[in-house]
Amino acid sequence: MEQQQPDDTDDVTPPPESEEFRNWLELPPEVTATILHKVGAFDILNHAQKVCTSWLHICKDPSMWRSIDIHDSNAYGDYWFDTEGMARHAVDRSCGQLLEINIEYFGTDEFIHYLALNASKLRRLRLVSCHYVTEDVLKDTAAKFPYLEELEVQSTPFSTAAVEAVGRNCPRMKSLKSNALGYSPLQAQHDDVAVVIAETMPQLCHLQLIGNKMTNDGLEVILNGCLCLESLDLRGSYVLDQEADNIIKICSERIKTVRFPNEPIGEDEFRGKGMEHDQYSYGSLDSYSFDYLDHFEVEEPFDFDDGDLFFHEDDDLFDEEEEEWPWM
Repeated sequence: MEQQQPDDTDDVTPPPESEEFRNWLELPPEVTATILHKVGAFDILNHAQKVCTSWLHICKDPSMWRSIDIHDSNAYGDYWFDTEGMARHAVDRSCGQLLEINIEYFGTDEFIHYLALNASKLRRLRLVSCHYVTEDVLKDTAAKFPYLEELEVQSTPFSTAAVEAVGRNCPRMKSLKSNALGYSPLQAQHDDVAVVIAETMPQLCHLQLIGNKMTNDGLEVILNGCLCLESLDLRGSYVLDQEADNIIKICSERIKTVRFPNEPIGEDEFRGKGMEHDQYSYGSLDSYSFDYLDHFEVEEPFDFDDGDLFFHEDDDLFDEEEEEWPWM
């Protein structure tokens, strides 16, 4: 009788002991906190903190919430998430220690006012495509951000009066970035914005005015008023006459980094990029893998009950048969 050859598929060798997944609960709390920082606010509030009691305690530590980065999460799955409610809860978790926040594709005036009341130590504020935020909300709240150093407003209404309020109430301002393409309120003021910046923010180191309708006179006012400028971004500001008054030469001589009106603007440069992380933040979601959540040992399931931490709204809005939202 012919001897049957063994099937390679039947030869299942258990992994050596050294390759077994370690128990993540044995990690020191500070190491776990560093890892969870990289997950981001959305996944901490909706997933990570529900893994076990020890992770919940770590996720409630205010130091976890000094930097908050939240995008509109309604594309994350079949649920319709209350993104603004999530952002408010993240601000609450910081217990006044919040240093920087980035919000994209959501937000209202009410949220900015809430932030002003609960984040007086804020140093960096970034608003991207916050279409329900009105142009004057920062005029009304600027006085509540006395430590603000960096403000970035992209594709979000931002009035000249708001720029002036920030300049007069935030004496530590070092960086102002605005992408006004598609928003006439800031564009229509011509040199008014330039004059306000020069008068109220002489200490600026970095200025970005993309799509602004500033003239050569306005640029001259900025150059004479903001003597500390290290970088100036004028892309899309096509009213400027680069051939007149030796603008290119003057800017290049006075400022280390200059981007002129005719230089290209990347299609995705101002969408979903997130904050440039430094000493106030703890990593980028783009460069981090969530694989560490796939395999690990956890303690016995615990009874999670923390009130308003379930941020998905009525999923009856979703039509399971047609697999699309009713209004699409």
